[in-house]
Amino acid sequence: MSQYTFAEASTIIEEADLPPGEATEILDTAQPTARGLGWLVIVAGPNKNGLYPLAEGETLVGRAFDCQIELVDKSVSRHHATLHSIISPQIGYCFVITDLQSANGTLVNGQPITSQLLEDEDYIQIGRFDLVFKQLLLKNKPS
Repeated sequence: MSQYTFAEASTIIEEADLPPGEATEILDTAQPTARGLGWLVIVAGPNKNGLYPLAEGETLVGRAFDCQIELVDKSVSRHHATLHSIISPQIGYCFVITDLQSANGTLVNGQPITSQLLEDEDYIQIGRFDLVFKQLLLKNKPS
């Protein structure tokens, strides 16, 4: 199978009626920078067009070097927010964003949050960074 970009893999998985296992196969052949159950895409601010895949578990966002998603700008706290994957029996993998009592807060769709379940195309503001959350919608939900 050929390599897919995240947009191509996402479109294929969302729109196709895939047999069991094929969604995983498409993800396995996606370009290494595009693998994940979801993505954060920087649409404005420093590092515009940056793409950050999200996998199972917890992803730390901030300006510190130990963050999995490093957003280097003084408007971002060292440990600003986390994204945590959860499995929902109804919809499969989901992500919850939690603000870590950051100095400037975290906004989702223009509203300040402490913790919120993310949906595809949610708009996130962290400091001077504007990001869009993209959810990979698997036809074959995890069991």
